[in-house]
Amino acid sequence: EGELCGQCKDGRGVSALLNTCKSCSDAASLLIVALLVLDAVLFAVIFRLDQSVPDWMCSFIFYFQVAPLVAEQFPDSFDGSVLHYIGSALSFYFVYDFCLYSNMSPVVSYFLRFLPLFVAILLCFVIAVVTHYLYIYYLRNIKLHTEPKAWVCALLKPPKLYGATMVFLLLYTHVVHTSLSVLNCPRLYDSSGRLAYRWYVDGSVECFTGGHTAVALLAIAVLVFAVVLIPLSAILPTRSLDKFLPRSLKRLEAPLAAPFSHNRQWWMAVELERRLLVLLMLTAFPRNPVYLLLVLLVNLTVYGFAEPFKSRYVNMLEVFVQANFVVMLITWESLKDTLSVIPSASSTVQEETNVTCTDGVSGVSILSWVLMPLYFLPLALFLIMLIYHLTVYMMSTLKCKKSRRRSQPIALNSSELTMSFLEAKTTCEVEVDHDDTALLMVPSINIAH
Repeated sequence: EGELCGQCKDGRGVSALLNTCKSCSDAASLLIVALLVLDAVLFAVIFRLDQSVPDWMCSFIFYFQVAPLVAEQFPDSFDGSVLHYIGSALSFYFVYDFCLYSNMSPVVSYFLRFLPLFVAILLCFVIAVVTHYLYIYYLRNIKLHTEPKAWVCALLKPPKLYGATMVFLLLYTHVVHTSLSVLNCPRLYDSSGRLAYRWYVDGSVECFTGGHTAVALLAIAVLVFAVVLIPLSAILPTRSLDKFLPRSLKRLEAPLAAPFSHNRQWWMAVELERRLLVLLMLTAFPRNPVYLLLVLLVNLTVYGFAEPFKSRYVNMLEVFVQANFVVMLITWESLKDTLSVIPSASSTVQEETNVTCTDGVSGVSILSWVLMPLYFLPLALFLIMLIYHLTVYMMSTLKCKKSRRRSQPIALNSSELTMSFLEAKTTCEVEVDHDDTALLMVPSINIAH
């Protein structure tokens, strides 16, 4: 109800995930705190594990985060919520669609979508600073002839930023789509006949006024950062500007190049670029998938010829997932008129001023049944690949345990014990930057003792 059908009726509020009108319970607002705590724990674990994204997952991550956004244009009888929840989980956001509190506005709903990014940035900074100074303090105060504890070195060593790179790659699609949606402001006539920039998500909100101003400024800052990341992720792995870049940025060279082959170390820029272009087409042309289809065809061709990943089967997997995406869009575009699909009524901005607000009209179910196998095929393939890699990992782990049991302990004499201590302490020290002056405070070791 309301101006341009932008408000929920009967005391309902906007849901946090799918931006639909739902009945609300004010107690659900506590889930915001739960989300912050859960994200903080997940980010802390990922940062400390410090592992890169497995190369075979890159194509699935892209599909799980983008395909649900495309499926919003499908008939109402098409139920693609499973992938929507998976994509939201990969973005460290709510994994179920519900209303947080009554009369919740879309402005607040879209602001909440930036919370995982805020937590990631804050926690990454805190962990990096705290572990750095604790590590230096430990090396300064370690007692002479005391062997450094391996678990202390593992816990306090400066992260190599593989985990941080994975987190921000997973957040990239979510925050960019949110920012573009916030800034989607077509110029339309309102119910009073006045021409103004209205928010596409909620036609009752005039852009850059009231609460929308703060969210819009935040969205602009995020988009600037997202665009700057593209050339930066191409320059860092090539080391062409090492003389002009700070040491903190140089540490991102290896994480950015990890999933890709030696001659395609800069390919992370292409990964970010295709996400940005696809989301831009979805936002600028929400009812016309032709432009999105052209972008996906170009990406499919580029990935097919370039083969950026180290493994050949991963390159084939990437091409297959993208080709399936293209076939699904072609099927939708070619059959939606043939099967006389009735487009769903939307709660977003209507171009006409005298419209009747409805909750949605069901489309033809035949097309939904045609699209569902294509839509869920990558999910089935992902589960197969996940089971395969877990099986291989478990078998290799068991094999290593058996080999360790068969090995015999080796007795060390006093000189070998001294060398073992020196190697352990050296291992603990090499993780600190060579230019750090704190290393000069580490007590020296008298080998004669």
